[in-house]
Amino acid sequence: MTESQAQVAKLIDARNSLEQQLIKVHQAIEDSITANERGARVESHISKCHQLVDDLYRKNDFLLKLAPKTDDPEKFKKELEDWLDEFATRNDLFLEKGRQYIDARKQNKRVDQESLGS
Repeated sequence: MTESQAQVAKLIDARNSLEQQLIKVHQAIEDSITANERGARVESHISKCHQLVDDLYRKNDFLLKLAPKTDDPEKFKKELEDWLDEFATRNDLFLEKGRQYIDARKQNKRVDQESLGS
């Protein structure tokens, strides 16, 4: 295995590990929504998503830079881009669910406060 291949393998392993962590945070968002937890809890999960996503994008960018050094650069680049599209779509779905939940809780809190004031 060449040094470039070893570097690619190491980055893919690191990216996969981060993706597994993100999947757990996505599940935590779902669980918090299902349990009707405080909005701050969901906001915390969303913040963690953003941190992991930044790391995942960085790993993928490094992999894209290494693509020319692989056996089939075009195929590898396409795989990375496809992974990124799928990943971004899935992550956006969970973030949107979390934001909608937070917004709904804030709206309900406003309604409750208004009804108490009347």
